[in-house]
Amino acid sequence: MNKVLLMIIAITSVIVSCNNNLLGDGMPTDGKARYAYADSSVYDGEWKDGKRSGHGVMMWADGNSYDGEWKNDKPNGSGIYKWANGNSFDGEFRDSVPCGKGKYTWADGSYYKGEYKNGHPNGKGKYLAKDGSMKDGTFKNGYLEGQGEAINEFGEKYTGVFKKGLPNGKGTMEYPGGDQYTGDWVKGKREGQGTYIYSSGSRYTGSFHNGCANGYGKYTWKDGSEYEGEWRNDMRHGYGKLLTSEGEVYEGQWVNDEFAE
Repeated sequence: MNKVLLMIIAITSVIVSCNNNLLGDGMPTDGKARYAYADSSVYDGEWKDGKRSGHGVMMWADGNSYDGEWKNDKPNGSGIYKWANGNSFDGEFRDSVPCGKGKYTWADGSYYKGEYKNGHPNGKGKYLAKDGSMKDGTFKNGYLEGQGEAINEFGEKYTGVFKKGLPNGKGTMEYPGGDQYTGDWVKGKREGQGTYIYSSGSRYTGSFHNGCANGYGKYTWKDGSEYEGEWRNDMRHGYGKLLTSEGEVYEGQWVNDEFAE
């Protein structure tokens, strides 16, 4: 499970803990006061009509805390919620739920900064992980959606269209070794029409299926040799024509990358 989704799960605990009052005796009504709850949780801040309202700091017995604005006994406005495990959210709340702009930071330094709605990343935002992976663009319920940019833990950089966090549509992937693919994507795989350029200078333009050259396409080597025809799983397979840089021609049936005449 990725960290952005784990963040959504963690944020739901804000709603639970902020609404679990576990009342003690002699609760303040108005003004500033420090109050200890029956479970040893403590609130120190402003009150109105017996509810936490204004600025206040809440320390829960489990080690979680919130420092910020309150209204009607719930975090409303700007504040910082910290978990006992070292994670934190600094931003805007609406009835205990992150809503607006904010930054969620993990204990290891990874973070998501951007827009929230109903406790989930929704809108423009950026996620940066400790391992160097990155997601930048428009989020919908925690996933990149539409135009965006991402770098995975292997250093592969994708710029293009996303759907539910995966490349889906037109886009370009740049690989660490210098290879590059531009074309169609479906559910994170090369699928449809595209061009794969190798760091060696060779290139393939044509049909892709399940991430491989499948169907009709043209491969051009750095030395000028060309093969145009049918492919199966990145191998010449079916009818095709090879024209070498020396002028030799091999036209006919190919099987598993070998000319069968």
